[in-house]
Amino acid sequence: MMPKRILGIATAAVLVAISFASLTSAEEEPALPIPIMVPIDGQGSVPVAVYFADNMAFGPQWRVGNLIRIETAVVNLDPDWDTDFADTIFVGDLPVDLAQSVSGLMMTDPETGLLVPKVYTQSEIMADPMVLYDTYMVSVSEITITIYLTTDAENYCWSWISDFTNGVQDTDTVTREINKGGHLIYGFLWDTTEAVPGIYRVDVSIPGLWKINHAIETEYPVTTEEVTVTEEDVVVEPTGFETVPSDNGGVDSETNTAWIQIGDLVAKSDSGSTGGGDNGDHDGGGDGGDGNMNGGGGELNGGNGNGQLGSLMSRYLR
Repeated sequence: MMPKRILGIATAAVLVAISFASLTSAEEEPALPIPIMVPIDGQGSVPVAVYFADNMAFGPQWRVGNLIRIETAVVNLDPDWDTDFADTIFVGDLPVDLAQSVSGLMMTDPETGLLVPKVYTQSEIMADPMVLYDTYMVSVSEITITIYLTTDAENYCWSWISDFTNGVQDTDTVTREINKGGHLIYGFLWDTTEAVPGIYRVDVSIPGLWKINHAIETEYPVTTEEVTVTEEDVVVEPTGFETVPSDNGGVDSETNTAWIQIGDLVAKSDSGSTGGGDNGDHDGGGDGGDGNMNGGGGELNGGNGNGQLGSLMSRYLR
């Protein structure tokens, strides 16, 4: 990947017509202003991809009544913020960790002592939200997430909408968060109590200033070797990102929407089993971590997550 220049605060102020939301912790600490990353007039639309969390892309079977974690991220495919966006990168060239610096900034790995690409932590982003410009993560002004039954969208359809240009409003239903891994994610818990069994589609729509080119998911190594499960959790490290298979997701260019079909929602059993997947609630029993980008057990969805790569979601961008 070509070297990227460092985007300092002064540069960011020139490149962006900044609207501000605010950054707070779950404990409602004093808010910090953060930029909504908008290109200047006449610059065009920034090419982006919408990332879908592992529990959505590789969805297990849920049961009606489960709380299902819906989480996405918006990923910059031209982190230079050039005026013509001519050097759009391929999805396969994205780093495994989207909090990685796009400017070529390096850091010393505390374990190996080797120089490696700089990855911003949750605390670093909280201390200076402008560093978001030096990551692959994008802060958008608005987001709409719609879920509907593929066989009966007229009767089973729900939408969640947030406008981050005016701070936090009671009408904002999509939460914007910085998780413990330092990732900027958008999401909520979908209460499926009013749903019926079937296949559901999740649509993510954002304003046209950020042009969605791809719907993407985490890529994992494929092996034909037999894996023996021991008493310890088997952790499979992601290798990067790839586009969602066309039979399971894609992009509607006319509406600037990325979409994915999630795992089956089945009828609740008489025995009270909650089935696979996310079954936490707001009072505890957090849902399992879903991999590289996010994880279970945050303030949003209850107690300790049990996913193999999950991390605590403890900070909120508002």
